[in-house]
Amino acid sequence: MDSRQGQLRILSVLLVIIISIASVIFGSEPQKDKESRFKTQFLPLPVLFYRPQTSLAFGAQVKTIFRTGKNKLLTRPSTISPEVIYTLKKQFITKLISNIYLAENKWHLYSDLDFRKFPDLFYGIGNQTRLDSEEAYTSRSWEIDLSLDRHINKGFHLGFHFHLFNWKLIEKEAGGLLDSGTIPGCNSGTASGLGLRFIYDTRDHIFYPRNGELCEVLYTFYHNSLGSSCDFSCLSINLRKYLPLPRKQVIALQLLLESQYGDVPFILMSQLGGGHHLRGYYTGRFRDKHLLLLQGEWRIPIFWRVSVSVFASVGQVADQLNHLDINNFNYSLGFGLRYLYNKRESINARMDFGWGRNSSGIYMEGDESF
Repeated sequence: MDSRQGQLRILSVLLVIIISIASVIFGSEPQKDKESRFKTQFLPLPVLFYRPQTSLAFGAQVKTIFRTGKNKLLTRPSTISPEVIYTLKKQFITKLISNIYLAENKWHLYSDLDFRKFPDLFYGIGNQTRLDSEEAYTSRSWEIDLSLDRHINKGFHLGFHFHLFNWKLIEKEAGGLLDSGTIPGCNSGTASGLGLRFIYDTRDHIFYPRNGELCEVLYTFYHNSLGSSCDFSCLSINLRKYLPLPRKQVIALQLLLESQYGDVPFILMSQLGGGHHLRGYYTGRFRDKHLLLLQGEWRIPIFWRVSVSVFASVGQVADQLNHLDINNFNYSLGFGLRYLYNKRESINARMDFGWGRNSSGIYMEGDESF
């Protein structure tokens, strides 16, 4: 059995376990009055995956869902989600992600605290990197990502963003690109930046939107006056559209554009691949200063709490914005299974299977891709 077959078998078994556990814990949801149905919920989810560079990895995530203020009917659900992952090769990730809505959605606070010692793969920089150029490395890093925005009017929000990321490469392949010292940020560094965040959000739900749109524009400026060892800036434009269809089906669309300028470390360059951006490729399979991604997904309820999805994506990276070319897109296609493990808030556990050019990926997470 090769590693891909072993990974598929492990994740398939995990899907059955999650569905079984969720059916027992969340399968029976009695009718509640308006006050009691907004009580705080604790939703545990196991985490399990296999990669050659990590061996078996396991852990847990607990998603805490609550509503703030007196008028809970008008306030969006807030979440606090700690996560711990450990591998048989003694690597680990700890994360704490919070999304807090206050004062009937007038204020929104987002935070992501992350500390990890974890292996990764580097294929080089650019859109034409080769699979056989793969080299392994391990980094130790910690990260603080904070955003605070204020509702202005009719779906418009304006806020501030702070990002602090510190990293050190503690293992590199001898003779590889990272070992050569020519790749920006190939040893260690700190990126510290401040930014502005503009949001237009008319989604009917934050966990599983069936209607509405999201437009998020984020500009972050990193400079040594803020404690950064590298000077650069990053502009991100994230557009999403959700179209309702008969029988509770949904078409979800996304366009993502990222542009970075200056001395950008490779570890913070725009990346394609993984469970959210170009499923079917390894996370960071393609990376550079500029990124363009388009993807669509058809979400189809089947029976009970089970649904399926079909998705397609195209994306590319480039060293300059004007080098993005319609002829250079990488593509991926795939399908996924969904289990509605929390009916009150419409939260799905998902398992996606994606295929790209000479590449494939399996992803299991406790939220939608976008």
